[in-house]
Amino acid sequence: MVSVVVDCTESGNAPDSSPSSTVDELPPGAATSAARTSRPRTAAPLPPRAQGAFEEIDAQAQTLIDASATWHAPQSMDVNRTQRIGLQLGRSAALDDKLSELLPDTSPTAGGTVEVGPTVRATLLVDTSDAEATPSDAVSVSTRSDIQMLWTWLVRPKHPTSALLLTAHLEVPLSDGHVINHDISLKILVHRTLAYTAGQFFSNWATWSAIAVAGIGIIARVARSPRPCPS
Repeated sequence: MVSVVVDCTESGNAPDSSPSSTVDELPPGAATSAARTSRPRTAAPLPPRAQGAFEEIDAQAQTLIDASATWHAPQSMDVNRTQRIGLQLGRSAALDDKLSELLPDTSPTAGGTVEVGPTVRATLLVDTSDAEATPSDAVSVSTRSDIQMLWTWLVRPKHPTSALLLTAHLEVPLSDGHVINHDISLKILVHRTLAYTAGQFFSNWATWSAIAVAGIGIIARVARSPRPCPS
């Protein structure tokens, strides 16, 4: 939320604090001129302050609703096994039914509170060298005063790690074209599997075998090369 506060304080006409000068004798008409010039001047009223872009954003942000964010994911994942992960905003019986249907074997993890509106876009960010993420289902049963949304993605880890980082990037568009962004992160343990270990072994074995074969070929060529006869 952006809040711009401008404190405009108008000062009144304070009495003149400068020392007054005394004239012993004034020429005719001088008293009238002096009285005319000594009248206090009234300051012109300040023009109305135009509403700026930040104030418009702040005014629209005041209409956003607080919603609790909850991740639904397995406590751990396996390498090269695709599983569904979801992010929920708000809660309702209808949304709970969808959770039971789409994410039956997951555990909830609190993601904090975010300010959202009736329209929210969600994108799952993940390092492509760590995992693949594909959008799956999106559900909204929101009412005018209650946000109830759910997004799910299919995630396939590519290697074991103690903390696979997933980040849900939320975009809340405002009517004037500005967008409010939220990032909600989740870390998941990824286990090594027998198939992954075997694949690494054979991959390494093939690499070392290729190196060994190349080395043997070089030795064989050197051995077959003609040697100069002693004179």
